[in-house]
Amino acid sequence: VLVLAAALLVARLLPETRGLRATPTGRRSEGSAGEGPGPGVVVLIAVTLLTTLAFAAMETVFPLFTQGRYGWGPVQNGLAFAFIGAIMVVVQGGFVGRGARRFGESRLLVGGLVLLAVGLGLLPVGHLVAWLMVASAVVAGGVAIVHPPTPPPPRLGCAPSQAGRTARAARPGRGPPPDPRPRGPAGAPRARGGAPALRRAP
Repeated sequence: VLVLAAALLVARLLPETRGLRATPTGRRSEGSAGEGPGPGVVVLIAVTLLTTLAFAAMETVFPLFTQGRYGWGPVQNGLAFAFIGAIMVVVQGGFVGRGARRFGESRLLVGGLVLLAVGLGLLPVGHLVAWLMVASAVVAGGVAIVHPPTPPPPRLGCAPSQAGRTARAARPGRGPPPDPRPRGPAGAPRARGGAPALRRAP
């Protein structure tokens, strides 16, 4: 509820302040105010919001659930969350990249969503600790697939022109670092001596 209220307030009280930015070729640069978000960006933001809400709710309810059913305390719940974190590290480090190359990013994302939904559904079904650990591992694998550390720009089939915007929407602040060189009037980077820097032809 708080996240939804914050999103509504941002949409209402923080309008777009960036104007159209012209490039040396006369075309608008990516992310200008006249372009609007593409479908891939909207879907990616919605998926990120819903999965974050689901996992945050699971983290909140999990200690209460285990305390009531298994009599766990802070130590046992801490070890359980450490196990979930270890599964996420293993999946992100050893499977996400290979899975994206083999199955494609969109299919991998759908698979992660299915794993997350199945794991959350399995958590309250069993009454054994082993069942709880298996369901937690499924949840951790789904979250690790849906939220990799650096999501690839082509995710969800967005156009190449929107690749940077999609990556920034998924992980704000993790875009490419700005060019430290001073820029001339036309926006072209300048070398140390003041002359425009030459760009290598592609």
